Amino acid sequence: MNKMSLSRIRDEYAPKLSRGTTMTLEDLLQALPSKNDLAGAIGMQPRHTMAQDVTSILGLFGTGMMVGAGLALLFAPKPGQELRRDIAEKVEAGMESAGLTEPSHSARTHA
Repeated sequence: MNKMSLSRIRDEYAPKLSRGTTMTLEDLLQALPSKNDLAGAIGMQPRHTMAQDVTSILGLFGTGMMVGAGLALLFAPKPGQELRRDIAEKVEAGMESAGLTEPSHSARTHA
């Protein structure tokens, strides 16, 4: 490749570089369009893998479970104070199991 084509590539794909800076191979590779960009430019759609489909389905299923559990708690025949305490305990237990907080025994001492 000659200097003329390298400068054309630099000017076309990396306008963020200021004059006098040297373009490295990494800069050039990062500036090139992705395969999805190229496929979209010629009217093709990128393929979805089975793993992407399963992940989407599991995400929707998990979201539905959480919404259903929340609705079940809201419509449960319990007094408001007891229901709020149960919800707070379950949220705290979920956060502890996810590793977001340290285990505490404050919810158990109020019972």
